[in-house]
Amino acid sequence: PRQVDLRQLQACLAERNVLIDLSEDWFLGTPHLHGTRIGYGLLPSHELQSGIEILAEELERRIGI
Repeated sequence: PRQVDLRQLQACLAERNVLIDLSEDWFLGTPHLHGTRIGYGLLPSHELQSGIEILAEELERRIGI
C-alpha cells in the first residue's frame, strides 16, 4: 500500500536481518510502482519463509491489520 513508507520499512527489516530492494531504485525519474522485490534464488526455503513472515508482520503493523 502507498501509505507504507518503504524506506522506513526497509530500515526496520534490515534490523531484523531481512533485506529488500525497493522498486523505486529500478526507475529513472519518478517510479510508477510502489513496492519491493523478493529475491529467492539463493535462499534455503526455511530462510525465505522466515523473511516473508517478518515482512508480513511489519506490513500488518504499518497498515493496521
